Amino acid sequence: MELPGIPVGEMESHRAYINGQDMHILTVGSRDKPVILFLHGLFADALFWVAAISKLRDRYFIIAPDQKGHGLTISSYSGDWSSTAFANDARKVLDYFEVDIPYAVVGHSWGGVVTQKFAHLYDADKYILCNTAAYPPKFFDIARIKEEAGERLKVEVARKHIITTVSYTHLRAHETSLHLVCRLLLE
Repeated sequence: MELPGIPVGEMESHRAYINGQDMHILTVGSRDKPVILFLHGLFADALFWVAAISKLRDRYFIIAPDQKGHGLTISSYSGDWSSTAFANDARKVLDYFEVDIPYAVVGHSWGGVVTQKFAHLYDADKYILCNTAAYPPKFFDIARIKEEAGERLKVEVARKHIITTVSYTHLRAHETSLHLVCRLLLE
């Protein structure tokens, strides 16, 4: 597959059976590098992230699945379509590649909602919400309630590492968002 900024043969396409679906996953980079999990929004697919992947491919092992019902992932219309189900799919994708704790989970639009749910359920070093309706203050309220209920949750760590990049105010919002994501990950 030839894509702008990514040499032919460098991007790998995988098929994995994840939570009852035949999931398509793209990877780029060396597995010995820090892992970034990219989660696209509704009506998109893993190729949404090509511009960011081309800038980050030398420093990270990048995993970009086609989420349930999108791209080349084959899913039935029945089943669980909640953000929790999508977050569980994302965790299983990481398990498939034997990733314990990723360096970063980056979500755009619906992928940001899934990233936020992932932050509730699993660990990562950094979470980036990009042009999303996900609402970090609500996350903190839920996190506080869970913490009070005695569940293990690192509220202070999450508070430090959720970064929101929103730029819907101009026509080149998508390109600007990807530029900011790359800058945040390369710092």
